[in-house]
Amino acid sequence: MPDYDLIIVGGGVSGVSLAELAAAGGYKTLLLEKGRFFGATSSNSMRIIHGGLRYLQQMDFARIRESVKAQSELLAIGQGLIEPLSCIMPLSKNSLKRSRLFVGLGALLYRILSCGVRSELKKPSLVDAGFVKVELPGLEQLAGAGALFWQDAQIVDLSKFHELLIDRAKEAGADLLEQSPVKQVTADADLLRVHFERDGYDTALCSSYVINTSGPWLKTFEVPDTGLRVNGWCKSFNLVFNLNAPFEYAVGLEGPENRLFFIVPRKGELAVGTWNLPFNSNADQLKITEPEIDVAINDINTIVPSVNFKREQIVRVEAGILPAKGVNAAGGIKLYGQEQIWRNGNYIEVLSTKYTTAREQARRVLKLLN
Repeated sequence: MPDYDLIIVGGGVSGVSLAELAAAGGYKTLLLEKGRFFGATSSNSMRIIHGGLRYLQQMDFARIRESVKAQSELLAIGQGLIEPLSCIMPLSKNSLKRSRLFVGLGALLYRILSCGVRSELKKPSLVDAGFVKVELPGLEQLAGAGALFWQDAQIVDLSKFHELLIDRAKEAGADLLEQSPVKQVTADADLLRVHFERDGYDTALCSSYVINTSGPWLKTFEVPDTGLRVNGWCKSFNLVFNLNAPFEYAVGLEGPENRLFFIVPRKGELAVGTWNLPFNSNADQLKITEPEIDVAINDINTIVPSVNFKREQIVRVEAGILPAKGVNAAGGIKLYGQEQIWRNGNYIEVLSTKYTTAREQARRVLKLLN
């Protein structure tokens, strides 16, 4: 007899969401985390709960619908901890993809695709240059063609929201263990035996299934071979400045290599990001160097010199590690657009990329259990 129906390795948003939904679905579930729950990448995102507007660029209508539904679900779960976030992206007279006609058609298509999903958030619409001048002082020179307005959502108390997700998993019946690094996953007849350390002692438990959601630690211990090969990893980081926002909107601005950066107001702070750089070191030794920070500050000051971000204003550098699909011709990092799921019998590996859709991802993974 197995000790558990399912053992999950990795206590970020993917693992915790999976633990809740598995337990709620009747699986006797154990979640093992090597450190603290939400102790790595999940706690270092931009804290935006996206509605999938960005996927219009790839015409990925299925992901737009999924993101809209996931956003609505998280808003309902996190009432009081997740709030609407008004966003602005300046348009351009010199770029077809950022022209009023092109973006306006995209906004209309998004409104159609999101029909039927209950949401308090305002749908995308075009605003003129006068609106930007009034609402975003100092940035009007970037929006001569007007701007796109929409609302996403923002986690305003990340610690409490993560505590809520942990409590939901426990209330569903899952067992959750921190400070329990897994050392090995081995076959034991038709079951899997998970060897891990707990309170300084080696422990082993049997499970019908094991799902590994441990991100960059995925291959750092012995596991059955699923065939999953990660092309590389990148360190993704945001800079958080001790600045009161001169405006109440998150602003999306085009930077080097046509990459989109966001300036996001938080209470008494401004978060700016995200930068992605190649990462080839031990995941436990993640560090953003001083030269990398200097380059990032120069990037954002080149895009929006009116704010004048300074090194001494930085209060935090929020960094995590994401799987990289490769490097484009300009040297920029290409990220996986969607989770990668690989399996070897009753052992499954999930390479996750998105915070907002973690619950939808968990539902897809659970369908693999039979």
